[in-house]
Order: sequence, then C-alpha cells, then structure tokens
Amino acid sequence: MPHSTLVPSEDKFRALVEQSIVGCYLIRDGIYVYVNPKFEEIFGYAPGEIAANGIGVDDVTWPADRQLVRENLRKRVDGELHDLRYEFRGKRKDGTLVEVEVHGSRIDFEGKPAVIGVLLDITERRRVERAMRDNEERYALAALGSNDGLWDWDLRAGRMYFSARWKAQLGAGEAEIGDKPDEWFTRVHADDKERLRAALAAHLQGQVPHLEIEHRVRHFDGRWCWMLVRGAAVRDAEGTAVRVAGSQSDISARKESEEKLAHDSLHDALTGLPNRTLFFDRLRQAMAFVQRRSDYRFSVLFLDIDRFKTVNESLGHMLGDQLLVRVGQRLLACVKPGDTVARLGGDEFAMLLEDFSDAEEPLRAAERIHAAFAAPHDLNGTEVFASASIGVALGFP
Repeated sequence: MPHSTLVPSEDKFRALVEQSIVGCYLIRDGIYVYVNPKFEEIFGYAPGEIAANGIGVDDVTWPADRQLVRENLRKRVDGELHDLRYEFRGKRKDGTLVEVEVHGSRIDFEGKPAVIGVLLDITERRRVERAMRDNEERYALAALGSNDGLWDWDLRAGRMYFSARWKAQLGAGEAEIGDKPDEWFTRVHADDKERLRAALAAHLQGQVPHLEIEHRVRHFDGRWCWMLVRGAAVRDAEGTAVRVAGSQSDISARKESEEKLAHDSLHDALTGLPNRTLFFDRLRQAMAFVQRRSDYRFSVLFLDIDRFKTVNESLGHMLGDQLLVRVGQRLLACVKPGDTVARLGGDEFAMLLEDFSDAEEPLRAAERIHAAFAAPHDLNGTEVFASASIGVALGFP
C-alpha cells in the first residue's frame, strides 16, 4: 500500500489557531490584518474588534515601548533579524499595562512583506519574578544589615554555606572557611558538641519545630565565643529533612554580663570574696556531706577585726575599705585550696575548712591567722596594726 501524506485543510488550520491558548497575529504595514480570539483577550478587545477597526501595533503598545516595537518589526521585515523574539509592554483597551513576549517570522502576504507569529501574556510571570527579585534583595539587605551570621546546610550534598558575617564572627576571612559541616562542628567546645548534635537531631527528626541552642565555638584567635544558633529544616514530600538553614548570633557579651551578675550576686563587691549567701550555701553542702561520709570533717571560723570602728573613724572609710581588702587577702593565704573565706558584712569574716584529716587543723588555722595579722598593713603610707577575735565551731560525724 503506497505511503500517503495527510494534508490538513484550511478549515482545520483555522480551527487550531482560533482555539489556541496563545495569541496569534498577522501584521502588514503596522496593522493587524488578523488576530485570533486569545490575542484579543490578552489586550481586552472583543472578538473581531481589532481587525474590523484597523487597529495597529502602536495602538496596543505602551507609549514608552513603541520605538522598540517599530524597530524590531522593521528589522524583521528588512531581513536584518532571522528570528523575531522580544518582550514589550502592551496597552490594553482599558489603558492598563500588560507585559507580553512576542515571536514572529517574515512572510509575503498578498504581494507585500508581513510578519506572522504568536504572542504570550507574561504579566503574571514577570510579577512573580519581580516579587522573587524583591525578596532576594530584601533578604540580601537584611543579611547585610544584620549582625547575625547566616548558614545553610544541604543535607543531601553534605555542603554548607556560611555567610561572610558568620565567618567574621569567628575572625575568619572569606577564603579561610570552606563548605563542609566540619568547618562548624570541629570548632565547637567539647562540652557543647553532644548538646548541639542532639538538638540538631531532635529538630531534623521532627521532635521539635525549631532549632535553638547556645554553645561555645573557637575563635581564630584562640578564645571561646558564645553563639546563639537558630534554624529550621526544609522537608520533602515524605517529611524528610533535606536542608536546614538559620542564623548565628554572637552572645559572648551577654554571657559575660550574665556570669558577672551571677558572680556579683554571690560575692562581696569590695573584697571579691564569697558573700553571706554563698558561704551558707557551701556550709549546707558541708553539713550534707557529714551525713554521707563518716570520715568527713569540717570547721567554721568566725572572726571580726578588733577596733575596726576606730580605724574607720580616724583614718576614713577609704582606708578602712583598703584594710578590709588586705585582711581578706591575708585570710586567703591561711587556708588550703578548696576552703572558703567569706566576708559576711562590715568587719565580719568567716572561713569554712573542709575535708581535713587532722582534728587540730581548725586551731592551727586560727594560729596562722593570728601570725598573719602580726605584721602591720601599709595603707597609703600609714601603718595600721589589726588583730582579730576568732570563734571556732567543729562539724564532725
């Protein structure tokens, strides 16, 4: 059986064009000789209105883009362009703007050069692209203006992006940190690594909605910095985390302030020694140890400076404060590491001696204190002798 070629009739071609979801057109001498219904829909005209009224290219082109459209049509008709493909802003019948992408080819129509092609409404696509671009610019500006470092971990590829600010927080240059997760995790303090990994695992497994954790990380100059890390995972259709991204804030200054506040709340502001609160907390611990260990011994020494009021009134409060500081320093020299010397207030001090084997140790400590107080204190050129009255209490099982 011989091979035959099916040639569609003109009616079938016309039906195909009439039902097309893209605008189809034929232009001659700048006038639309033919347009399909979709073309008229794009520009807001009723069916048959454009061809019937001799509407031309200028009529459906935004004024600022008319020269662009004319030049492109001229080049295509003159054969300077082999393919006519470009974008322009169109003007709908109601005067509103529509963005279009046009494709066309040169043909001869009724003995004259013409252009035939298709036109696509890209208004929504351009709106989405602009929105995405605006979002990207907004994100970039926010990242630039933020004091936070940003990170983005591609879990499938095993690569991480660290922003320039993230690297700068560690004292690193742009090229000094790569794109591997270990660039982060190997710098985390040993005491914090398991907590960080556990927090990450809990979030990636969906046990907690967000990642938020504080940890220490090694700065390039060797010191430890406290960081607050926040993040959220992106999941696939099955709920598996494929990516996790977030921020890193340097909270070292805040941590230092918190530590200072905690220290100040438990230490005497003048001498730097433990205060009454911390001393009695340690005393309660010592009393609890006695109940658990039969060989545990502790002792408390209370002392105040003899005639301190006279020194304070005759030499002034500034030198009186200096004397209290010097007394605290001498008391510290009389005990072993681990024992507690505290200032309870005014000229009253206390000492907690712990876990000693010699039952005479408290009395020997009192003797050391008396010997230490025998030498005068030099307070800005003024020699001051200060003795102390000492009371001793024993805490044995």
